[in-house]
Amino acid sequence: MRDGRYGELILYLFVEAILGAPLVVHKIGHTYNDNDEIKGSDGLFIGSKDGKSTLFLGESKMRGSFSVCVSDALDSISRYINNPKAVDRELRVAKKHLSRDLNNLDEESLDLIYQSLRTKQPEFKEYDICYPAFLMYKEGKVERMINDNLPDIENEVNNFLSRIGERRTKYIESSLSQTNNTTLEFFLMPVINVNNFRELCYEVFHNGKKFPRNI
Repeated sequence: MRDGRYGELILYLFVEAILGAPLVVHKIGHTYNDNDEIKGSDGLFIGSKDGKSTLFLGESKMRGSFSVCVSDALDSISRYINNPKAVDRELRVAKKHLSRDLNNLDEESLDLIYQSLRTKQPEFKEYDICYPAFLMYKEGKVERMINDNLPDIENEVNNFLSRIGERRTKYIESSLSQTNNTTLEFFLMPVINVNNFRELCYEVFHNGKKFPRNI
């Protein structure tokens, strides 16, 4: 079960809420030709980071293992690093499929966004590029802690996640040898079971309907 739509929704929420960058185009890979071997990002956002105008090319991964999550995310991001043609291709497709939410913007703002997606325009050269990634993965010890019926389970789990977060951060940093001078933002969400989370999301978005096992 590799449906990643719910992870993409969480990616959109995190990037907009935490990084303050509104979504411009979602799931760019869906706009490519079905026969195209090159896949697009999970979302394109425009905002600012550290006071600099920034384009955000987002990735979402939901896997049963943290290490696989990191590996898959970096594999996807590596398509664009030091590869201007890949970025240009992404933005050319993106400007044809701007989010409907942008209809509320005035003409000047829309024109700025459109020009910013053209790599040969002066507006684009003013932008940095950041790669936000949302990673959902199975954290087995959390399930064991819950099953042990600890008296202060919420506090125990929070303390554990705080400790494990430091190790996860170091693991990501050790995996970034080929991404020097590249800005990345990682959002981590450990869960007991990734497939169960997908099924729960499906029920919520489909008014209680059970997840069909044959898809």
